[in-house]
Parts: sequence; C-alpha cells; structure tokens
Amino acid sequence: MKLGGGEPLFATLLNYRHSLDHANAEWAKAEGIGVLEGQDRTNYPITFCVDDLGEGFSMTAQTAVDIDPRVIVEYMKTALHSLVDDLTRNANSAALSLSVMPPEERHKVINLFNAKRAQYPQDTLIHELFEQQVRAAPDSVAVVFESESLTYRELNRRANQLANYLRWKGINLMIWPQFALSAVWTWWSGYWEY
Repeated sequence: MKLGGGEPLFATLLNYRHSLDHANAEWAKAEGIGVLEGQDRTNYPITFCVDDLGEGFSMTAQTAVDIDPRVIVEYMKTALHSLVDDLTRNANSAALSLSVMPPEERHKVINLFNAKRAQYPQDTLIHELFEQQVRAAPDSVAVVFESESLTYRELNRRANQLANYLRWKGINLMIWPQFALSAVWTWWSGYWEY
C-alpha cells in the first residue's frame, strides 16, 4: 500500500521465524525432495529477519540500495546486547534509555558528522537566531524541497503560521507533535492554510 507521493505505508518489516539450523540438511534427508535455490524478496525499504534456531539466532537485513544492511544488523545487535545487559542488571530501565547505536556509528555521528564547530551566542534561542537571519537576508533561499524553495521571509511567515495553528489546536511546549515532513511541507505549501 502506498501513501500520497509514492511513500510506502510501512517502511520496515520485521519477520521473526522459528527455523531449523540446517534446513537444507533436513530436506536432503527426504527422499525425492531437494532444495535447488531459495531467495527472499521484499518491497519494503528495510526487511529485517530474525531466525530462531532453537540454540541461537540468525539475523538478516534486506534493504533498499541506499541503505547498508550491515549497519541495520549492527544497530539490532547493539540494541539486543543493551537489552540483555540491562535485563541481567536492572530490569527497571526505560527502553528508550538503552543504547541502540553501535560504538563506531556513534563515533561517526558525534565526532565526524559534527566536526565543524560554529560560534554562536549562548544566550540566544534558535528561533531568535533564525529571525536574525530573516532580517539579514530575507530574500535568500532558506530551504529547498524537490522542485520548490522558500526564502527566509516566506519560511518565517509559514513557521509562524504553523506555530499559531498549533497553539490554536492546543499544542504547547509540553506536547511534542509528530509530523511527517512531507505533510508539513504540504501544509507550508499552502494546501492547509486557514
């Protein structure tokens, strides 16, 4: 099933299977039956399979070409290790507090992807910094999405419009709304204007 814009309804499939450790060996014992070939296929961007072998587990990830399946498997292994370690030490931890990011990936995200340091005023909030940019370059392009772009002035106007709409709906700082970016962009593009 697809949503508007060609996006799939679900992005990930988790398949937990009770499996035999050597399924091919079991088939080989059956007279007149043999396995020639086997393949798993999927239309999901990420399919993660856990095979319960009785004495252990096997994990397999199938992903879209722009996602490395080894990274997905490493995330799952880290999450499972964190869960087991926590259950053996302290069963009262919140699941959200458990580490799911492999150490190598964590190093990349924290140290390499964020290696550029910029000086900015420590006493200024991010929306105030954005409004300073609006005043400095109101007609410069602030954001591009597919074939559309918004200037800082227009983005600021629409952000304020969204903030007012959320306040009108009763959303405040204590409630964290979750949006799909495409829905927000559609709203910002004027389809939901009130």
